[in-house]
Amino acid sequence: MGCVAYWLLTGSLVFEADTAMDMVVCHIRDTPTPPSAASELPIPPELDRIVLSCLEKEPERRPQSASELAILLRGCPLEAGWEEARARRWWETHRPHGA
Repeated sequence: MGCVAYWLLTGSLVFEADTAMDMVVCHIRDTPTPPSAASELPIPPELDRIVLSCLEKEPERRPQSASELAILLRGCPLEAGWEEARARRWWETHRPHGA
């Protein structure tokens, strides 16, 4: 869930690597950059913390259920709504190659 959220917020992968094995090593070893540091969008610190908690190396430090994650997300302030025109602009900027 953390990787998907990261991509939706930043338009990029949590880690970039040349091979699948290098990518796995990055996920095991490296600390991810907070989404707010990898995005042109304003991302509240609370949302940064939620996404990074989903990417924790230790499973017991991640949200333990969808219900727990939903509670965390409901408490996260957002500055602006997400209307169709804004979503379209985001997709045009971050569309994967070939999509």
